[in-house]
This record gives sequence, structure tokens and C-alpha cells, in this order.
Amino acid sequence: MLEEEAKLIHRCIAGVKNKTILNIGSSDEKFYKKDQPHIWKYIMEPLIRNNNKLINFDKKKAKGVDVIGDATTMIRGTYDIILFCNCIEHIKSPFIKLINNLYNALNDDGVLIISAPGVYPIHKDPIDNEMRFPNIKRWVSLFEFYEDKFKIIEYCQTKEMEAPVRYGFREMVYSSIVKCVKNKKLLTTSHQQLFETDYLLLKLKEIEKKDKSDQNVLKSIKLVRLKLDVDGILSVKLMLKNKTKIKGRTDSASLFYKKILGVIRQSGALFKEMK
Repeated sequence: MLEEEAKLIHRCIAGVKNKTILNIGSSDEKFYKKDQPHIWKYIMEPLIRNNNKLINFDKKKAKGVDVIGDATTMIRGTYDIILFCNCIEHIKSPFIKLINNLYNALNDDGVLIISAPGVYPIHKDPIDNEMRFPNIKRWVSLFEFYEDKFKIIEYCQTKEMEAPVRYGFREMVYSSIVKCVKNKKLLTTSHQQLFETDYLLLKLKEIEKKDKSDQNVLKSIKLVRLKLDVDGILSVKLMLKNKTKIKGRTDSASLFYKKILGVIRQSGALFKEMK
């Protein structure tokens, strides 16, 4: 995070008092106090000074990290504000569980502040999924893909002056920031749908590893993942039912679709057994 971004986030949280705030991807004390001290100066210290409870959440165990965890797996508790800055580009898609976790971890009147690179080179930490958000339309598209769980109430972006010279870009949007609130009218994804999604993704990985030489199967896996990422598990079920209606087809793609439909039915049965 550069200083300009820290200042803009400071503006987003100005006046916040007596709130419980989760700072996801906070890194350790050395990082936010010494390596990038503007994070402490403009974001963390003002929040603490205003009697907010700031909880630093990160994957690594280190000084300054309050909770060790993975936002794509589980976020315990509920919070008034969640800071999720410069993290989404380092997470593997699909983001369905991440978005659900952020949604469920916010109180009804909670606020999510999320930032990501706008136009910026690949920077692995440990991966870079190459997702970039050069404008507000890209953020709107992201939330639309995941059932409009959040409504954007504020948008801003930074521009780094030296980066175009260093990396050969005409113009570089270093950071794109949105401030969101929960869409209260939304019906949340059921626990069964989340279970079925996780189970399906696990099985797709197994099939991909086993049939990596079959291009038809690999192409079909890509289609199912894309449908799952954009439209959710219910749309995948409908697509598979339509594709398996054609009788007599024995090509590898058709057999794959029948197998995946069986996997989803199996996951549903497993979920009911667990309950």
C-alpha cells in the first residue's frame, strides 16, 4: 500500500468511533509500522485513538497479528467494519466463499472497505491472479457475479506518478478503493449450496489431475468452473441437467457432465447425512 491509498482510506474511516474493526491481510507489526509506516499513521493509529477495537487478521503467526486465519475458509465473529485491502488479487478464484464470508462477518449496518490494484504489473505474494480494477464498473461486475451481496456507496482511486516510467505504462492506477454496505434485501446462499460448491471444486481438481490429457474434459471443467464462479451452484445444476438430457452420447465430455451431476447429487446426500 502506498501513502496516497492510506490517506484515501483514512478519509473513508474519518470519524469512526467505538466500533469493532477486522483488518484482513494486516501483515505483522514490522510491516505496518516500519516498512510501510503510513499504514499505521493514517489508518491503524487513528482508529485505535478513537476507541475502536482493531483486530489484525493474517495467515501468518507474528507480532502484531491478533487472529491467524484464512478469509477464504472462515471468518469468526461479526464486525462493524472490515478492511480488506490489496488482498483479492492474491487469492485464487472462485471467490464465492470469500464474498459470503465477508458478507456474513459484517453486522447488518456494517461497512466493507476493499481495495485492489487498478492498472499494475504482476506481483506474486505468493500468487497474483491478475485481477485488476481500473474503474468502478469492474467492482460492480464483481459484486454482480456474486449475487449483489454488497452495494457500493463510495469509490476512489490513486495514481502513482513514477510507475509508468518504471514499468512502461502510460498511466497507472495503483489502487482502486470501494466502500460498501450489505445488501439487506438479499437472501444469503444456503449452507447446503456452500457445501455443494466446496465438494464440487474438490472433485473437479481430482478429475483434472486424473484426466489432464483429455482436452474435452479439461474444456468442460473450465466451463463448469466459470459457470460456478459467475452464476452459482444452482445454475450449474440446471446446465448439467440440460446437457445430460441428450441420450446416446458417449463422448468424454458427455460422460463428464453425467459424472459431475452425480457428484452434486452425492454432495447433497452427504450434507443431509451430516445434519
